[in-house]
Amino acid sequence: MTSDLNKGIAANGIEYNHLNMPTKITVSSGSNTGTVDYVYSADRMKLRKINSNGTTTDYAGSFVYENGNLKQFNTAEGYVEPKDANDYSVGFQYVYRYSDVWGNTRITYADDNGNGTIETGSSYSEIRREQNYYPFGLEHKGYNTAMNGVKNNLKTYQKQEFTEDLGLNTHEWKYRMSDPAIGRFWQVDPKASNYPYNSTYAFQENKLGIGIELEGAENWPTSSDPLLNQAITTLNTGETSPEELTNTSLKSTGAYGAGVAAGTGGALAYGAGVKATVGVIANEVKDEVLSVLTDGASDIIDLSKNLKNLAKAGFKKLFGKADNVATDFVVTPDGTTVSTDLNKVTESFDNAGFNKVETNPKNSIYEVPKSDGDGTYYSRVQQGNNPRKSDVDGNRIVNTQNTGNTSNKQYVNPNGSNMTGNPSKSERRATGHIQLEKPIQ
Repeated sequence: MTSDLNKGIAANGIEYNHLNMPTKITVSSGSNTGTVDYVYSADRMKLRKINSNGTTTDYAGSFVYENGNLKQFNTAEGYVEPKDANDYSVGFQYVYRYSDVWGNTRITYADDNGNGTIETGSSYSEIRREQNYYPFGLEHKGYNTAMNGVKNNLKTYQKQEFTEDLGLNTHEWKYRMSDPAIGRFWQVDPKASNYPYNSTYAFQENKLGIGIELEGAENWPTSSDPLLNQAITTLNTGETSPEELTNTSLKSTGAYGAGVAAGTGGALAYGAGVKATVGVIANEVKDEVLSVLTDGASDIIDLSKNLKNLAKAGFKKLFGKADNVATDFVVTPDGTTVSTDLNKVTESFDNAGFNKVETNPKNSIYEVPKSDGDGTYYSRVQQGNNPRKSDVDGNRIVNTQNTGNTSNKQYVNPNGSNMTGNPSKSERRATGHIQLEKPIQ
């Protein structure tokens, strides 16, 4: 956006740098005429804001200076401000912020009189400010107007600075600026290519109330469960560019190793983490997590069914819930857990004491007890074609009622019952017959 007549910003009144961040905003009409200039570091961090009204704000990490004087420095619970901006020897005051699950500052308070309690009386109150917000961050007006102490807009909606300079009324994010009155950003999404189904100016993918806007780059789901939050989100990512944020989903969601308990056969369980192989899955898995958190409510506003299906596939891969996708372990009909490594399969069967009835360079045939104790079946650990023509020509375990070397071999289902007819390899796999598929690369 380069102009906004509602705010008195004429054509080309907003100038941007090569990072697509505003460097100068000129308000040329209305009651708040003037300019606001910005200075940034090479990684988009805001270093200075200069208001033509005479106020210069400098940002040095957690420290904020106004016209050369320390205004505050941030803490985990809020911030610390000097009791007298012109005389630091007077001391400093701890100010606390009470935030909701989305990081919105709701109540700001301080023990100004030092008596160890927060006074809330009608004649004297140490509640500095109470704030409530509309979904896109616009603050409620018309009630709770009382304000004690110095007004502070540096950490408000989702921990972002709210700029009232020259009547702009915008939130300043690391990657963009948003207007809470219309629920849109000024700049194009720096990760727009990762979200083809979404408007390039949309705020938080329009998924309000079920996540946060991650520094102006993407929507990020949140939960009231701290353990789940720890697994799916990290606000202090340390990334310095939208390109690096592409990896956020993989970093936070992770690919966790999955171990499966040994079954009746007593063979070893081999779990292994599965990595996502397509870049878009990293972002769409996040949508799938969001869908789980909201019991599917977020699916209503996801307009890309193809991407959603891809997300589900990636989600299943990440958390070991895949169906008909390559995995690092399989389970035989009797519940025995085995690995796709044929050497480990053989070792597991040997350790379980299964009777080896036949062996040759290509096959090892074991007599395996059924899970219900009613008889046995035969598992043929078979080397596949190399190079493989397809998944079904790869390494596999063939489960039959006999040794499998006769023309009338009878295949068995996972429950031990006979499979009817002469099913093909693909049909056997579709009905649960074990095929060791190609591992994910």
